[in-house]
Amino acid sequence: LTSIGNYAFYGSAVRDLGSMATCSSLTTIGSSAFYGSAIEEVQFPESITSIGQQAFAGCTGLTELTIPDHMGNGMGSQAFGNCTGLKTVTVPVDYLVHRAYGYSEDYYSAFNGCSNVETIYYTPGQTGRMLDRQTYDYNDNCYRYSLEYACRENLRHVFFEEGVTAIGSHAFYCTEGESVLEKVVLPSTLTSIGNYAFYDTA
Repeated sequence: LTSIGNYAFYGSAVRDLGSMATCSSLTTIGSSAFYGSAIEEVQFPESITSIGQQAFAGCTGLTELTIPDHMGNGMGSQAFGNCTGLKTVTVPVDYLVHRAYGYSEDYYSAFNGCSNVETIYYTPGQTGRMLDRQTYDYNDNCYRYSLEYACRENLRHVFFEEGVTAIGSHAFYCTEGESVLEKVVLPSTLTSIGNYAFYDTA
């Protein structure tokens, strides 16, 4: 098995894809492949290189998710959009918040709408550096489309693994008392924390 096509399991009642992790030749999961399905667990093989737009969007049965360290740039827009059952996410620190500026179908992050995440573990990814969430153009303030912003009212615990060197600007930016963040664990490898990174976090 090298690929799972677009809409392959769209709306399916399949709950378990445990064998996916052993498919060492699987590289591609197509757009909307599992959109709205009943899947409750997914483990990606190290061979995976691309997860398409909305591939797992609306899969509310998912509670935990681990993205391979090399996949920070391999997830399509809203790949896990509105997976509101997610509580714990492990993700490369350099994951791409969005691919395109302006309002387009490719604008939103892979985790748009994942509002109930309580714990995030950051692995070093390929660079060890979290991308800045803020630009000088107000219309491109991409922190609003990040996983961190989506779950700001429920996120309590954040862990940065050894090898992470930088936390980007506006990473956990909040306003008006939205944050419930209680615990942040920083690695000894960290060299910089960006402007407003933890602004107004509780």
